[in-house]
Amino acid sequence: MCEDGGLHALSLATFDIDHFKSFNDRYGHPTGDKILEDIVALVKKIQSPRERLYRVGGEEFMVIYHNTTLEKAIGSCQEIQKSLKEYQIHGENITLSFGVCQYQPQDDYGLLYKKVDDALYLAKEIGRDRIEKCNL
Repeated sequence: MCEDGGLHALSLATFDIDHFKSFNDRYGHPTGDKILEDIVALVKKIQSPRERLYRVGGEEFMVIYHNTTLEKAIGSCQEIQKSLKEYQIHGENITLSFGVCQYQPQDDYGLLYKKVDDALYLAKEIGRDRIEKCNL
């Protein structure tokens, strides 16, 4: 990473679908699968070529932002949330909670993943439908 935190910066975001289990339980697995497919399509539609989306498991996803600062990664997450505001299933809004971190020289993959995962769970504890950045 460059000293200015820009060129060669690597940021990571994890997100999951708020209250997904309750949608899946109420409306069935085909509806849950549709929500997952729609979220993936929405994210892929707005992400830039330097972003990669991965499914971690269940309703949790990870976006790897190459050459992207923390601030730009947060902006991307905000764009995802904004584009989701119009999306409804069975008349109910779907929201996402995010944890976002930028790689630091002392991080290995395990530490970076723990920091971003902790930020995600903080977002969910505080109230969901929000973006939390990790503590450095």
